[in-house]
Amino acid sequence: MRQPESSAVERTPEGGREWPVLGAQASHLLPKEAWQEVRALHKVRPWRSVLLYATVYAAIALAFAAEAYFHHPLVTLLAIVFIAGRQHSLYILNHDASHYGLFRSHKVNAAVGTTLSNLVMFHHPEAWSFIQWRRVHLLHHRNLFTPEDPNWLGRQLRGDTVRPYAPGRLVWTCIKAGLLTFLEFFKGRQDYVPPKGDGAIKWRDNHLRTLFLPFRDDPEMERERRIKLVFFAVVLGGVAYFGLWRPFLLLWLLPMYTVYPMILTLMDLTEHRWTQESEDLNVSARSTRLGLLPRVLISYLPRTLHREHHVFPGVAAVDLPKLSMLLCNAGLSPEPAKGMQALFQELARGSTEGGGAAWSGAPSEPSAAVAEPSSPR
Repeated sequence: MRQPESSAVERTPEGGREWPVLGAQASHLLPKEAWQEVRALHKVRPWRSVLLYATVYAAIALAFAAEAYFHHPLVTLLAIVFIAGRQHSLYILNHDASHYGLFRSHKVNAAVGTTLSNLVMFHHPEAWSFIQWRRVHLLHHRNLFTPEDPNWLGRQLRGDTVRPYAPGRLVWTCIKAGLLTFLEFFKGRQDYVPPKGDGAIKWRDNHLRTLFLPFRDDPEMERERRIKLVFFAVVLGGVAYFGLWRPFLLLWLLPMYTVYPMILTLMDLTEHRWTQESEDLNVSARSTRLGLLPRVLISYLPRTLHREHHVFPGVAAVDLPKLSMLLCNAGLSPEPAKGMQALFQELARGSTEGGGAAWSGAPSEPSAAVAEPSSPR
């Protein structure tokens, strides 16, 4: 059951200090000056968005060039890991585009997100449709931690809302994602939200079939599907013509189906406290500030400041550190956890105390695990 929200405060594990109940769009809790700064963070900066995409693709090109130049197994391995992190950066930019936070025009956000973050992922289970990604993700924000939240429902079906993830179990789950995601391309299932729909049809479509079967009642999805087929034909034809199969398969598709799913799984399972069903974002959402090495490997875009994102979804990922500082200075939320070590220490405490009992009540009995297809977070 969801925790009651009638109390004015919820305790956090930071010295027993009490924090205000923090919900989405908490502008009324901020001092006037801080709110003006938050409003400024909502300003769309198109040229910065172009620079962010250019930086990601320049880093990818540099990794390709380094691997081709050195042609050494260690460099190849490092390139695979590094490129997977940049693919995750494309995922984060796609997320910002889905909130129409990169460009002023909604159509430009959709076009750029589709082309530079989705089509280039070649129908990957986590990047198969910008349209569906946006529809599902907005339901997640509007219905957080309710049965109408497709992400929460998926976690509930897997048993993740009643079972805490100890560090060892989390690591093993990430490894399994890296080993098995390729199978999801063929047998995985995708949620579907119809046009102007206010609910998701859970696991309606086979992932691979969404590429070939028409969406007869959804013109927007059908147009996107046809664009994908043309894009794939042109790009794969170019790869074949220029004999680029080795870098394409080794440095683009291999990271996409090994290291990249590990990163996504780590993020998806830790950005929320899935066992804490509370509308208070100080309880149900995490905020972690990564060190230099994790930023290099995972992404320099601070997706891990997830609590801040849910408070003001219109703030782009690159501005979340500033937003976090404003919320902390206003006394609305604790400082983000410092690094992966702090995150894993919290997971260890939660698993020992049973379902994260340090945050709320007693744990529930685990339910039977159900495999969950990919869906936007």
